[in-house]
Amino acid sequence: MNKAIEGESPGDRSDELEAIARSMLSALSAVRVWSLSLHDEHGDVLWLNESVMGPDEHEAVRASLEIFAGEGAPERHEYDLGDGRVAVTLRAAYGSSVLGVAMLIVDHKAAMTANLTLQEPLAKFSRWLSDDLSATQLRLRALPEIAAPALELDLSLEEELTATLELLAPQTLAAAAAAPQPTLTPAPALAPGAPVRAAPVDPALDRHYAALRAQPIVLYAQQLEPMTEGNRIRRFEILLRTGSEHGRSKAPTAMIEAAAKHGLGSVVDRRVITDLVVWLARHPEAWRTDPINVSVNLSPTALVDPHFFKFLDLCLTKADLPRGMIAFELDAALCAQSPARTAEAAQLLAALGCTIILDDFLMQPAHVDLLELKGLRMLKLHRQLTTDIGADTRRQAVVAGIAQMARVLGMHTCAKAIESREDLRSLAALKIDFAQGFGLSMPMPLADLAGAPGK
Repeated sequence: MNKAIEGESPGDRSDELEAIARSMLSALSAVRVWSLSLHDEHGDVLWLNESVMGPDEHEAVRASLEIFAGEGAPERHEYDLGDGRVAVTLRAAYGSSVLGVAMLIVDHKAAMTANLTLQEPLAKFSRWLSDDLSATQLRLRALPEIAAPALELDLSLEEELTATLELLAPQTLAAAAAAPQPTLTPAPALAPGAPVRAAPVDPALDRHYAALRAQPIVLYAQQLEPMTEGNRIRRFEILLRTGSEHGRSKAPTAMIEAAAKHGLGSVVDRRVITDLVVWLARHPEAWRTDPINVSVNLSPTALVDPHFFKFLDLCLTKADLPRGMIAFELDAALCAQSPARTAEAAQLLAALGCTIILDDFLMQPAHVDLLELKGLRMLKLHRQLTTDIGADTRRQAVVAGIAQMARVLGMHTCAKAIESREDLRSLAALKIDFAQGFGLSMPMPLADLAGAPGK
């Protein structure tokens, strides 16, 4: 029975999607279509005319999202499912941003000979995705507004974002004081248009804020090394380094620890995002031809600070970067302490076109429960699962199980802190997608990314 999947859009939007799917099937009436499914930019199923999708079908969607990323990507991809069946996926996009995927399961002969382009209904599906006003986006708009600074039209993106960043200082301090790290504290519900109450600022907190703003930093990028084929997107984790002349290769550990101690983690987050977004906007040559995904570690403070999401919205709107380029790494153990708030934050990030990486993942019930987070695209395994794994068959079984689970869910997996080539071979055999470690790829200044060759 044809149906819209749970999580469908409110109002008549599901009816529109149903009509689009039926028009696709009608256009293919001369071809035997085993199944048709429509997916969003995260690979989540929006519509399916069968009761269930198998692991191979999920893998076909995951592979297609990789192939379709960036400018110059193909409009169609074929994935051999075996038994004479082929998954034909069609790209639904706006510019260089992939908005979704339509997948047809057909016989191999039909894939070779039939016209499966579906231009008109696919264009309608793209418009449906781009026009969709989800409850998530409405929730984002209901958050407290950021007062817009009076800016001249000739100000640069960096100057504009920096001015707004400075303007956020009082709200940042108030939010941070109400939600100290390391425990996630659920934020109070925010009614649309609710006034922002000014909170008194502790002078000591104000001094720590000023110190964080004054600390020079530079951004480095460490590449995640692919261990499987078909990965068109180059993936990097953004790392913080001191900006002093003699300390460019040193992580500002003291600054990060001080920010965490005083509940000012989101201040560091905003600085990183500002510098990163400005650099990406100024250097499209780093991602236009060979698409990239850059991930930023997000502090728990940011998850309970509504102004953070407004600031992120401002950054991404001003920079006009392709959706899916920026990801945020969330610590699995901290997220498990406040799953409801984490789920709400994930919805907001997904609405802004950002993806999520769950860091230090373990096969624990509390961590497994987080797999439903919207926009979750990668699991970074805790190093206790992957270090010296070669002779440990129990851990090999656990890692292989996580890898298979992630594939069914349309996610990637990454092993961290890998230095041994033996571990690398073992993890590749277990179907882990990426490996990260100083022995594989040393962090490089973000500025060097513009000249880094695609892989």
